Amino acid sequence: MALYSILYVDDEPDLLVLGKTFLEATGDFSIDTRESAPAGLDALRARSYDVIISDFQMPDMDGLAFLKAVRSEFGNLPFILFTGRGREDVVIEAINSGVDFYLQKGGDAKAQFAELAHKIRMAVEREQAVAERIESEKRLSAIFHASPIHQMITEYDTDRIIDINDRFLKDLRQSRNAIIGRTIHEIDLMPDPVRMAELKQELAVSGVVRNVPVTVRGSTGTVYTSLTSMTRVKVHEKDLIYTQSVDISPLKKAQQTINALLNASRDVSLLLDCNGTILAANHAASVRYHIPLPDLTGQDAYTLISADYAQKRQNGVKDVIRTRQPFTYTDTRDGRVYENTLYPVLDTDGTVSAVAVYSHDASDEVAAKRALGESEEKYRLVVENSHDTIYIYRGDTFLFINRQAEDLTGYTHEELMQRDIWDFLHPDDRDRLKQRALQRFAGGEISSAFEARILKKDGTVRDGQFYVDLVTFQGRPAILGIARDITEQKRAEEAIREREQQIRSLSDNLPNGMTYQLVVEPDKNRHFIHVSAGVEGIHEVTAEDVLRDSSVLYSQVHPDDRDAFIEAEEQALVSMSPFSIEIRIRPRSGTERWILLRSAPRPLPEGSVLWDGIELDITATKRAEEELKAAYEQLAASQEELQGQFDALRDGQAQLQESEDKYRTLVTTSPDGIAMVDPVGKLTYTSPRALEMFGLADQKEVTGTHVTDWIVEPDRNKAMQRFRELMERPVLSNHVYRMMKKDGSCMDVEMHSATLHDEKGSVRGIISILRDITERRKAEEALRESEENYRRIIENMQDVFYRTDKNGILTMLSTYGAHLMGYGSADEVIGTVPASVFYADPAERDAFMETLREKGVVTCYPLTLKSRDGKLHAVTASSRIIYDKSGNMAGVEGILHDVTRMRDVENALRQANRQITLMTSITRHDIRNQLLALNGWLELSRASVDDPARMLELISRKQKIASIIGEQIDFTTFFDGMGIKPPAWQDLETILHQSALALPFNTIQLDIRVHGIGIFADPLLEKAFYNLLDNALRYGGEKMTSIRVFSRYDGDSLILVVEDDGVGIKDNDRQKLFTRGFGENTGLGLFLVREILAITGLTIHETGSSGCGARFEIRVPEGKYRTAGNGPAGQDLDRT
Repeated sequence: MALYSILYVDDEPDLLVLGKTFLEATGDFSIDTRESAPAGLDALRARSYDVIISDFQMPDMDGLAFLKAVRSEFGNLPFILFTGRGREDVVIEAINSGVDFYLQKGGDAKAQFAELAHKIRMAVEREQAVAERIESEKRLSAIFHASPIHQMITEYDTDRIIDINDRFLKDLRQSRNAIIGRTIHEIDLMPDPVRMAELKQELAVSGVVRNVPVTVRGSTGTVYTSLTSMTRVKVHEKDLIYTQSVDISPLKKAQQTINALLNASRDVSLLLDCNGTILAANHAASVRYHIPLPDLTGQDAYTLISADYAQKRQNGVKDVIRTRQPFTYTDTRDGRVYENTLYPVLDTDGTVSAVAVYSHDASDEVAAKRALGESEEKYRLVVENSHDTIYIYRGDTFLFINRQAEDLTGYTHEELMQRDIWDFLHPDDRDRLKQRALQRFAGGEISSAFEARILKKDGTVRDGQFYVDLVTFQGRPAILGIARDITEQKRAEEAIREREQQIRSLSDNLPNGMTYQLVVEPDKNRHFIHVSAGVEGIHEVTAEDVLRDSSVLYSQVHPDDRDAFIEAEEQALVSMSPFSIEIRIRPRSGTERWILLRSAPRPLPEGSVLWDGIELDITATKRAEEELKAAYEQLAASQEELQGQFDALRDGQAQLQESEDKYRTLVTTSPDGIAMVDPVGKLTYTSPRALEMFGLADQKEVTGTHVTDWIVEPDRNKAMQRFRELMERPVLSNHVYRMMKKDGSCMDVEMHSATLHDEKGSVRGIISILRDITERRKAEEALRESEENYRRIIENMQDVFYRTDKNGILTMLSTYGAHLMGYGSADEVIGTVPASVFYADPAERDAFMETLREKGVVTCYPLTLKSRDGKLHAVTASSRIIYDKSGNMAGVEGILHDVTRMRDVENALRQANRQITLMTSITRHDIRNQLLALNGWLELSRASVDDPARMLELISRKQKIASIIGEQIDFTTFFDGMGIKPPAWQDLETILHQSALALPFNTIQLDIRVHGIGIFADPLLEKAFYNLLDNALRYGGEKMTSIRVFSRYDGDSLILVVEDDGVGIKDNDRQKLFTRGFGENTGLGLFLVREILAITGLTIHETGSSGCGARFEIRVPEGKYRTAGNGPAGQDLDRT
């Protein structure tokens, strides 16, 4: 009887010996053994076998991979999977991969191997039975399956598939077993039913159908067009249909894609023949030329634009045809800028058959560039012309300072840039300010505003007000400061305080009078906030009484005068203008008094009104008037005859008085100051409001002074020039000047001027309306500072802030965001680049936008961005939709937080978990194999009880197996710490020194040159390098004198090299170095090194030469290493 030739592959040598012993004992089998799948493949290439038996779990290549390789290279050679793995997914995958039998290890060894022998015989016999049938069908099948087009044979009546060729199966992405015996509908292939019914009718009549397009929906839902031919044939009395088909969808899709690409562009695209006739055009051309797209084809391209540009386009077409090179020109018709490029379309013989025209509307880009230039010029002018000193410094040195600093310090700009910043501050202030600067650089919460004394070059000291902030300048932290000389301001404030004290003293000592301030709330509730001491003389009450209860004064008003008083006050409140009234009061003594009351309202925040008022006791004046009136009455009788003579004169005087009263009321109630000057510029009149603006109490203080005496340099010369121009050419004049008050303080005044003329028409002077706009200027400056602070926050935040318009174009982007996306500044992308280009996955971006539109706002939405250089960044987005006033979407704004490093840690932990799962699975498998071997040797021991020598041999094998099981259990303790702590950055030089301390180097030199390199790896990295150094010390041999560790570049990766000058690695061992169990000791050292490094994506290879020392190279991918020094690994790196 012929022996069956068996190849048995398992990574457990003891199981191989045991299996060979059992199977060959039957007398039917000849067993060859191999310890790895690659070795098994080599054996198959060297000779033929009847059956293959293979373990599942093996290093390098497992049993399933071995099965697939056998099926790929050796066809249907019987294959039995004999393994300890009993998982359902493994069984299913083995069956799907073509395994003949699957047998699980375990249980009684004798029964196990008897079952294995039975399966071998079944596999061989089945293989022999089908061999002849396969051979007979092979020739016809080869022709059928070699066809590059779809071929299929179906039953005419049932449409069930009898056969289908390989190309059809490949495109269907299904196995043959899944197809045969089913209808095309059952395999989810759905041709157009109406069309197929027509073809079936034609087959019934003529028996053949040729090249008919049929629309088909595939199993994945895709729809394509198939060019189909069908023939009705009879084979072995079976009525069959032989179908051939070719997918012509790519041709149709290519045309559709070309049309879509052309119409997706906002640029105009035209295809012209050599005479300028339009052969094809895109949607953008239809929009620009206002012609429907179908009507554009056949048009003369030169009639679509003006004659001048038509001639330029025609000359360009001729030039392209002549030179066969592109031609570019620009036109600016209709106020737009168009960039045009003409390309030749060449025939196969190299002649120009057509011309492609691309026209891009660059108007917005040109406008944006112009606006950017204007913006930069504006900011430069602001800094250069600022009245404040603006500077930037780092450490003790100025990096930038504007010219205003020369006036502030007395030094030239060159001297300032060469001196220590602290030289300009008073010695008593330096230590305090240095400490604040250090705290600011360290990120402390320090106020941006402070005051300090400035030391000028001539030794004088000035008071300074400073505003500083931490900024990034030239890529590094620096301090931006603004300094202002407030010496005069402080003096003015002190003068104001003295002046206020003087006014209060005068108010309290006013003879026969009093001053007050009254606040009226929106609810008409009123209370005094100031009453002078004169109240006691007039109203016979104390100031404290009035401040406590305002009705104390109001109750004293004479009943007959109360309505007139209330009416006058209400009218003044409506017009917000002063009022004056004479009324009677009855103080506590009951003696009636006359008072003159004058008061002016001022609005306060939140709707309150402040009344500034004065009361004068005019009782004596009133009594004198009454006495005078009586005297007049006595004279009236004697003056009757004179009255008529003066009637006309009195009427004229009354009209004049009325006019003067109106003018005086206008001037005195105006909220603006009014002033008049004579032809030489001397002041002749100033209104009360103008006196108040300049801190003056009397006309005499200003009358006769020249108007320019009150204007501050450098505005004085400018004002004088405009005064002369106005006198020579009378026109309305509006200007703003810096003017000085009596106390020396300054204010910004808006002056509107016009000339005055006498009755002859000659200029007799100038009248000006003055308005104090100092507070308005301060508000404008505060607004600018607020905008600058907002801009600084956006520029310095360490997250990505962005804003887009409704079209997705970026309108705002933080500096950090620009850098993250690979740009030097936000200006490179704002207004030109759509935000969509930064999404790594367009589908992910679409899902994000759909969620945002649905909810209006999202928080911590995970996204993956792609920078300009292709790097991927994991971020979380917190964004919202911006709406315009009409409620329509105007854009999107939000903040993106970079979580790439956190994702790396999560991925590494998942990888560590996979490594642990893999290792424990391998260990269980190995122990199960050893137990199977142990049971087998125990079974053989029963038959060797009477043979002591054989028994000793079997006991020795069993002890070896027990020792191996113990080592495998000890091996599991290695993973106790894996994955507990997340990967972290570790200093490589420190790890190597710590590893070396635990090893016996003796006379061996260890040269470590990896200073400043950090590696992102599992905390077990130290153990990996310990094993590498230990491996070198164990196997380097007697000739080894040194071990060297250094690094180099390889593209974007960092290569860590651990090499020695020992005996090296044998060439035939190099591929097995990292296999578990390989080696003379435990066989785990280098295997563990590889697994630890793999947790964070690091790989290791041995690249040395036999006899010249071992050389291990660890590849660290970009992002998993960081370095200090001048280069990525300091001066120790070589670059390859």
